[in-house]
Amino acid sequence: MSFNRLTLLLGIGVLAIAGCATFERGERLPDAAQEPLDDGGGMLSFDEDVHPVLVIHCGECHSPGGPPSAIGFLLTNDLAADYENVLGFLNLDTPAASRLLSKGRGDGHRGGESLPTSHDDYQLILNWITQGASR
Repeated sequence: MSFNRLTLLLGIGVLAIAGCATFERGERLPDAAQEPLDDGGGMLSFDEDVHPVLVIHCGECHSPGGPPSAIGFLLTNDLAADYENVLGFLNLDTPAASRLLSKGRGDGHRGGESLPTSHDDYQLILNWITQGASR
């Protein structure tokens, strides 16, 4: 094998490894999904800010008797119960990896993308989780 061909193959191999390796396990999140936007510094709450957004984007299906109601993510309009339920779908250590957000992005969601990363409501929920997901 000639020197040029070997150099080319080695170069391609190095680029492939560097370009594909994340050196971490877990799914790669879209760049827009990783960092919360500046929300102006105000603390967000589940009752006032997040619950209404979830009802708009998820409530039609994820309500009692709705098609996916048996999977566990259920919005009943009882704020305390809904808050406790939503907490089970959050990852406070890595907010963008929260199941609530990944399903909204359409990852493994039979309803498709209901809350794209570019939507202001997605960013609101990401900011709320980043702030500690207070009620």
